[in-house]
Amino acid sequence: MSRALKTLLLFFVLLCPHQTFADDQILSWQECIEAARKNNNNLKSAIATERSTNYLNNASVSGFLPQATATLTSNRGNNGNSTNPSLTTVSGGVTEAYVGSVSVTQNLFSGFSDVGKFDQTKANNMVSKANVRIVKAQVSYDLKYAFENLSYAKETVALLDSIIKRRQDNLNIIELRYRSGMENKGSLLLAQAYLDQANYDRLQGANLIESAKAQLCRALGISDCKDFDTHGSVPINKPTAQKIDLKNIVEKTPQHLQASAQEQAAKAGILIAQSAFMPSLNLTATKGQRGTSLFPQNDYWSVGMNLTFPFFTGGKDYYTTRSAYSTNAAARENRENVDQQILVNLRQSYNSYMESIAKLKLDENFKEAAKLRAEIARSKYNNGLLTFENWDGIETDLINRQKNYLQSKLNRVVYEAAWEQAQGQGVFSND
Repeated sequence: MSRALKTLLLFFVLLCPHQTFADDQILSWQECIEAARKNNNNLKSAIATERSTNYLNNASVSGFLPQATATLTSNRGNNGNSTNPSLTTVSGGVTEAYVGSVSVTQNLFSGFSDVGKFDQTKANNMVSKANVRIVKAQVSYDLKYAFENLSYAKETVALLDSIIKRRQDNLNIIELRYRSGMENKGSLLLAQAYLDQANYDRLQGANLIESAKAQLCRALGISDCKDFDTHGSVPINKPTAQKIDLKNIVEKTPQHLQASAQEQAAKAGILIAQSAFMPSLNLTATKGQRGTSLFPQNDYWSVGMNLTFPFFTGGKDYYTTRSAYSTNAAARENRENVDQQILVNLRQSYNSYMESIAKLKLDENFKEAAKLRAEIARSKYNNGLLTFENWDGIETDLINRQKNYLQSKLNRVVYEAAWEQAQGQGVFSND
């Protein structure tokens, strides 16, 4: 399949409302990023929620602007003798009146309630924005883990295939030595058991590939996970040589920004609650027409002010204010607790990240050493210079070192992704 055709297939897949993968499609890491950006359900949900709170934030500005209302009223009934003939026509005790008007009301003072509502919706919008960053970091981690886990599963299967061949070769060698009387039956049975174990591990490896594909489909937001494959690995970054200032990083994490915004929203809630104890002042202007016909001709206008002062509301406003203070105190304590937890997570994630780099290098050295020892040991065993027990230990060590190396390669990517997630970063940070 040509690269142009694969690109066309990916473009078609990305446009489908219920996305699927074409059979035998091979995806690169960058193509997976684009698919997740477009289709991941958690990411789309967080963005939609942030958009909703942004609209509410824009709507909160309306409290500072005048409110205009157009009204058309028609009345007909038995109202007795009318004292205003310009408004009604009396016929057999039935009266009619029509009024059309436009009113404009401007709130001059509402006890700072509008200010509090604006600050609160703005803070809630900041919470949603921070949540989008949290979700992006989580999706980035899930995507890196799923993609690399699939690569790990495929490398594991390839390694197990080579182990099966090695175990089969070893069995053949031991069987020849057993027939010639140079090896005991226990060694032969153990070699056969090793081969059976390798075949069982191969079965598990094949199942691991299918599970990893399903996990990757979920991270990508793919509804119908068909037969596809990936190529390449997740790119890794070289760690910075500069000293990490974790306390400075805490203040930039979306979890900290979210907790701080929640605290700001709680403070605004106090202002809203306190406004119930203050007067409200409105200015209203009305211009209209009224009369006895459907299109009245008599003009009228009015301008007025309305001052409202609550004296007693049964204690509701008092307890609402006390509740707002308690909510603010809880938000403040929560923000401090969140900051402490972020610091712990950052330290643990960074330590694991740095350890994974050292562990990968260490396991690579062990693997190369075990490979060389195994070559020497096989030659010695064939020549009768090494016992089966010693040779078996060296062979088993080689296989374990190879498996450990693949696991360390996976951990190197996963722990770097976890370190990025702890900071609120990832492949979608620049979106």
